[in-house]
Amino acid sequence: MKPLATQRAKRSWVYLHGYRVALLKEPNRLFFICRYCHQHKIIDAGGAGIYETTLSTSTTARHLSQKKRGHGYLPPGKEAEKREISHLRRVLIGDKISVSQDIANELSGFNTQHFRLAAVS
Repeated sequence: MKPLATQRAKRSWVYLHGYRVALLKEPNRLFFICRYCHQHKIIDAGGAGIYETTLSTSTTARHLSQKKRGHGYLPPGKEAEKREISHLRRVLIGDKISVSQDIANELSGFNTQHFRLAAVS
């Protein structure tokens, strides 16, 4: 059933990516159904995708922000977290050092923590 129309508060951004529904027996209880999960039958397979939003939409927002196919949405005005550029990459890019692809691949797979443990052992 379509929920009763109310003007109490501004509708959340999460409803841009899913459906706002209410129970027939209890029209005051609101639920969110993720559009992607519904269309791809993830909900039918026992997956997540239905959340009660009567009191808050925080769990729905967390579901939509997950880094998986069909999701990854953030609230308007929020930017994705930028990855910090490693010190090695900064040196290579900043000093315009040309390195062969094989060496670059080896350097990119370098794990500082493993190196520290190996040096101590």
